[in-house]
Amino acid sequence: MLLRKLRDRQIIHDLWPLGEDNYVPGRAVTQSREAQVTVVAKHGGNILLPEYARSIKRLDMYIQNRIKVTFRNRTYTYRDLCLRWKNKGCPGNDHIQIISELYNHGINITYPTFRIGSRSGYLGAGLGGVSLSKGDNGTVILASARAWLMVYQLKFFPINVSYISGIWEKTFKLHMDSYPEDPFISITYFHSQTLAEELKRNADSLAPSTERGALAVVVRKT
Repeated sequence: MLLRKLRDRQIIHDLWPLGEDNYVPGRAVTQSREAQVTVVAKHGGNILLPEYARSIKRLDMYIQNRIKVTFRNRTYTYRDLCLRWKNKGCPGNDHIQIISELYNHGINITYPTFRIGSRSGYLGAGLGGVSLSKGDNGTVILASARAWLMVYQLKFFPINVSYISGIWEKTFKLHMDSYPEDPFISITYFHSQTLAEELKRNADSLAPSTERGALAVVVRKT
């Protein structure tokens, strides 16, 4: 089963490679370096309003520009390590600001798919706590929302770059742990190593009690 999964994974990489300058958002099915931040409006607020959008922008710029790691005398930020398409730069979270601008200018935003001119996007995976209304022509319109999901996808190939991305992930957590309290938003966050780290931490905390239990069994038997 494991060999089959590895083979299937390699086929996907061969057909849709996620190497340098070849990343297409929405088609990344095998990424292994990623950080996510869920941003929730405090006090049940509508996260589409301007004050929340400004707080999100400030947080997003902090993550992209202020979180830095140094490896072999070179400094890396998210912009150096992000997956990207050609020379277009990091995918980023600019859509959050665009949606907020449209919403606050009274423009109806259809949900879950919206369209701006000839371009369209899907909001269903990134926007949470959504309230909807009906447009004049029966279309589903976004009325309000409570949360955004921000995703930061990092290079994971070759292995030396994946290693640096892994260092960035750990540094990301340290920065988020100490990020200043914001009056408008609360945040939760994790990265691709979070689960493994939590499992190890739990295993380490259980080890002493397990050893004591084993010792007690030995004592009773003797």
